[in-house]
Amino acid sequence: MYFILALRFLLEITAILGFLLALIIKLSWLEKGLFLLLDAAFVFFWSYYMAPKASHSLLGWQRLVTEFLIFMLVSLGFWRIYGWKAAMIYFIFTMGNLIFLYLFHLN
Repeated sequence: MYFILALRFLLEITAILGFLLALIIKLSWLEKGLFLLLDAAFVFFWSYYMAPKASHSLLGWQRLVTEFLIFMLVSLGFWRIYGWKAAMIYFIFTMGNLIFLYLFHLN
């Protein structure tokens, strides 16, 4: 059980650091700005609506749909930054983690 929660934490940190790394990798200032803005939006949205102890925390199916959409957007961002292999690996790990989180009621 702790492995699933630890993997979730690592996936969230990977998303944040992966978008920040785009500031170094990408040459276009537009892409750098876009990924920095997207990263900041994810952090603020996640802390406001997805943190377990947040006052506005989403529950049930709303949380599941939101998590799916966030991880899908991160996977698409990774596809743009790192290519399709990295994006597919991240997507497979996140979807597997979501399935196990909701299967074992760890959300």
